[in-house]
Amino acid sequence: MRTFKRGGASCAAFHPEGSPGMKRLNKSQATEWTAIRAHFEEAHAAYRAALEDARSFRDGVIEEMDEYANGRDEFWPESPDGILFADWRTFWDDLDLDDPEDPYLEDVPEGVQP
Repeated sequence: MRTFKRGGASCAAFHPEGSPGMKRLNKSQATEWTAIRAHFEEAHAAYRAALEDARSFRDGVIEEMDEYANGRDEFWPESPDGILFADWRTFWDDLDLDDPEDPYLEDVPEGVQP
């Protein structure tokens, strides 16, 4: 097994054939990983908030569009303007703003004990 020096401590390098390598994160690495996870979780929360804002905006546009369309006469939906409006409404209806699968970071990288 190959070893290398990092920060004065000898660490076993990961071997390409998958033999056991580094067994622990040093204090600096553990601190860095904790900071990375915190940043990741903050970014994920901000993403989810932005997605919720986008959903709210989309729903408000659709509501206003429905109010507008309901104020038109019965022949308007078949008119050129009504048909274009329906296509535009379909765009907003089909806008995919569902939550994607939540990303997840392990507490420590897989196979490395803290």
